Amino acid sequence: PNRFNIRTLNPSELLTPIKPLVNFAAASLMPNHFHLFLTPNVDGGISRFMHKVMTGYTKYFNIKHERSGRLFESTFKAKRVSSDEYAGYLTQYIHLNHVALYQAKLGTTEELSKAVMNYRWSTLPDYLGGSGSFSLLNASVFRRDILGLNAEEYREFFHDVFRSLYQA
Repeated sequence: PNRFNIRTLNPSELLTPIKPLVNFAAASLMPNHFHLFLTPNVDGGISRFMHKVMTGYTKYFNIKHERSGRLFESTFKAKRVSSDEYAGYLTQYIHLNHVALYQAKLGTTEELSKAVMNYRWSTLPDYLGGSGSFSLLNASVFRRDILGLNAEEYREFFHDVFRSLYQA
């Protein structure tokens, strides 16, 4: 304690920055599950990241609800993305996954589209040029660099897919 002067203490001097294990390409959090499209920054990065997230959340949940034991039914499932076309499909799947949350509640396709585009627990607002809860995760960099689309082009791509699936 006598080494630290609270007035001159710089917290960044105490912390050693670590390289992120993964980058987020797309994400959507649902009430009972989640979808993550991750790209590894280091060998084994996705497995290490998922282990940290699942273990940390289980500990938090168990303490909060005064319980113990497993929280998740099984380990996470992963699939390699081997083409840009599949990457585009996967981002659309993730971004449209929460349509079911609104489909029964909202009457028109326009209302449904607006609700889906503004869902705060998805990277879709970031892909469309806005900002959501995932804004710090660089999803828009993936959209630009891998999919080769700017925000307006992705918006058109999204609307085309949305209309083909949900237009009456």
